[in-house]
Amino acid sequence: MGNVNLGSSSPTKHEVSREFFGEMSETILEKFLEGKSQTLWYVAEKGFRTQIPALPMGLLSGSFAPLHEGHRTLRIVAEQILGSPVFFELSISNAEKPSLRSDAVIRRCLQFEDAPVVFTHEARFDRKSLLFPKMVFVAGIDTAIRICNSYFYGSNPANRDDALELLEKQGCRFLIAGRKIHDRFVTVANLKVESRFRSLFEEIPEEKYRVDLSSTELRER
Repeated sequence: MGNVNLGSSSPTKHEVSREFFGEMSETILEKFLEGKSQTLWYVAEKGFRTQIPALPMGLLSGSFAPLHEGHRTLRIVAEQILGSPVFFELSISNAEKPSLRSDAVIRRCLQFEDAPVVFTHEARFDRKSLLFPKMVFVAGIDTAIRICNSYFYGSNPANRDDALELLEKQGCRFLIAGRKIHDRFVTVANLKVESRFRSLFEEIPEEKYRVDLSSTELRER
């Protein structure tokens, strides 16, 4: 798959899915995009799947536009901390952007060669928790800040608290990597969250993981 061009001249959905995945995989993709299934797994060299034999303990969530070395390293570090596999998770829906279409899904999935990725329709983690009970969600501190910000819950703190309570009820938690934001390295210690919810957020020590690189910076180069 290494010869696939992911730039503006990328193959169409039909060209890629038929060449690499087959018609059955293409049908699985179409049903997911139509909302007929809640998740879509992609496994390198095997194509799309409705499910996999066993769920991992952790999911590294992000938009992965593009997937970069920081993401790959974070996944490995998270596996070491958890002592169990960590895969990738990508929502085709975004609170601030249009949903991904089939060509974008294919371009994103072809990046994942080291571990499977699951696509979902859920941008919010409380809703992801309904799909993946007892999951450890791995993310950066910028994501954790949004999770705790009532703006993303209709500017209603009660809605935010309900979401965090659901995550607790589902047995989910977060493994959070610090990040440089405005020339300052921000960690879970800087997170504004009520004390009753702080146990949801575990910090990855800076000495174990720090990569001052972002997808936004890579896109702007």
